[in-house]
Amino acid sequence: MIGLLGNITGLRLIESRHCVERKQIRFLRCNKKKWKRLKKFNKNPRNFIKVPIKKVFVTGNTVICHPVVAGDLRRELRKSGLM
Repeated sequence: MIGLLGNITGLRLIESRHCVERKQIRFLRCNKKKWKRLKKFNKNPRNFIKVPIKKVFVTGNTVICHPVVAGDLRRELRKSGLM
């Protein structure tokens, strides 16, 4: 989604649901016997969750961020009276 952040800021906001990072939630204890299983464990997508990146990327007059972060940004702008 593309929107404007406000009349004063003049920045274009691009919301991308692809601004996520993988975070491991399950860990396997590693020893020499389990080494082969460890490789398979790390590839298993059930052991990871996707978390929105809390950073915003600014290029020129364009801001790229996750929709959750964009909502937080809009809320802060409304509080400050810029939007």
